[in-house]
Amino acid sequence: QRENRMSDAPVAQSRRPQDSAFKQQRLKAWQPILTPRWVIGTFFVVAIAFIPIGALVLKASNEIQEYTVPYEDCVPEVGTNQCSNIKITLEEDWEPPIYVYYQLKNFYQNHRRYVQSRSDVQLRGSFSSEDEIQTADDADSALKECQPALKSSGFSFPGIPSKDLYWYPCGLVALSWFNDTFVLSQKPSGGGESEIPIQSKTGIAWPSDIDKKFNYMSDKWMANNCARIGTFDGQDNEITGYREDILSGPGRIPGNPQKGVYNCWHNVSDEKFIVWMRTAGLPDFKKLWGKIDVKLTKGDYYLDINNRFPVKNFDGKKAFVLSTTRWIGGKNDFLGIAYIVVGCLCLLMGAIFLIKHLVSPRRLGDVNYLVWKP
Repeated sequence: QRENRMSDAPVAQSRRPQDSAFKQQRLKAWQPILTPRWVIGTFFVVAIAFIPIGALVLKASNEIQEYTVPYEDCVPEVGTNQCSNIKITLEEDWEPPIYVYYQLKNFYQNHRRYVQSRSDVQLRGSFSSEDEIQTADDADSALKECQPALKSSGFSFPGIPSKDLYWYPCGLVALSWFNDTFVLSQKPSGGGESEIPIQSKTGIAWPSDIDKKFNYMSDKWMANNCARIGTFDGQDNEITGYREDILSGPGRIPGNPQKGVYNCWHNVSDEKFIVWMRTAGLPDFKKLWGKIDVKLTKGDYYLDINNRFPVKNFDGKKAFVLSTTRWIGGKNDFLGIAYIVVGCLCLLMGAIFLIKHLVSPRRLGDVNYLVWKP
């Protein structure tokens, strides 16, 4: 009986690691001995590789044409947001494609609270089905990530009491969308100008974002769930990104003020909006606004800006940027300079160690350099 009781007792599990090469740290390893020849040779190899690479990168960057027009201080025409006839002088011909960017400074898109205020399920279109008519409780439950920019109060419609509407799209990132627009012409405004075509509706956002992350809800869902569609006053509807037939004409979607709980102020599949929603990691950044596919010849051009986006309240700056590209991308001298500086430092260190080794060599493993304690 005693033997049976002993056999039934739980066996203590050993905490000793298994006797394997990995767990007992017996794996084969290579531990290089850094002899003077190896160290000096490595410095020179890095220098020989980095300096030409840096020179090529810097040369490619210098070949990129770029023109920047700061305009945060432009004075709009009376009663409008329009800054007209800003002169741009190109000193040489520019070959297409030419990219149009807007540049912001001191705008912290990487702020934690700002980045979190968005609803990816809403942007993907997976927060509701096509036939569903959502209620305020549905919106509260599905879009809580958008706080503190989830909804706005005080919307009035004829014959209907004032009500709260949920933003579609919602969140701080979406509602701070960059909404300035640009027109580039060969002649001043009012002088029979010849406008340069800027392709800004397609081809500027990442294909993966367009296909998987930003999906337009159907016209049927919009008609059932949007209390209002477009801008508040019906002006500047072209910047909302919606198809023209949705906002005007016989096929216009009037919205559903009675049952709709959303203020559908912008099309989430608009590519300029998609570019903005990919937040920048630094406070100074450029984002792609459009592309010019025609050659710009040497001479004067005129820029008209609808200056809607405010920057004074956060001491920011903004600019219109024209740029070409090369195999390294956009203009960036830092990468080439960094390669050259690292290469030169390695060359200098290699030369110092080589001179030291030739003038006063040290025998490897010399016990005379050991310090023995008594």
